[in-house]
Amino acid sequence: MCSLTHNGKNLFKPVQSKKVGTYKSFFYHIKWDELINFPIAVAVLPLESILALTLYGVQNQSASGSPDSNKQRKAPESLGRVSMPLFDFRRVLARGSRLLCLWASTHGAATAGGSTGSRKRLPTERIVLQVDFPNSPVDVLYVGPKEAPSPEPQALEELGLDLQRKLEKICSRASNFGY
Repeated sequence: MCSLTHNGKNLFKPVQSKKVGTYKSFFYHIKWDELINFPIAVAVLPLESILALTLYGVQNQSASGSPDSNKQRKAPESLGRVSMPLFDFRRVLARGSRLLCLWASTHGAATAGGSTGSRKRLPTERIVLQVDFPNSPVDVLYVGPKEAPSPEPQALEELGLDLQRKLEKICSRASNFGY
């Protein structure tokens, strides 16, 4: 699941990618080779935009050793999450390959409630995600919105005596309440 966020809120509905399998040689390897296009132009992204990725996994039923193939499947469990700013401190858009180390999710272990079927990862296990951003020959710089011209200050007019008395009466009432 991936999304773009700003100020803790999604800029649009998070994108869920296709499901992929894993294989193991020396370590588990997941080839998640999918191009994700976000429905927002780079030119309208806020400077503080954050790419948030969450990796979910479902335990393979055949791996559990159960001969019952009709056994109900478990819900996907969050394996980890990572987030990174799209623009760096120089206001340059991310490009090229990035290796992102996912933070192990404690939420998945908490929802399992200590059941015997939940597998806790060892602290030495790491999930590293390689994200390939489009590579452009030039830096894509963030350019903020143009500042709107401020209106000319208008000359202040004096209040009439009637309005002045009404305003003083309102202010004296407010001061009775301790404001």
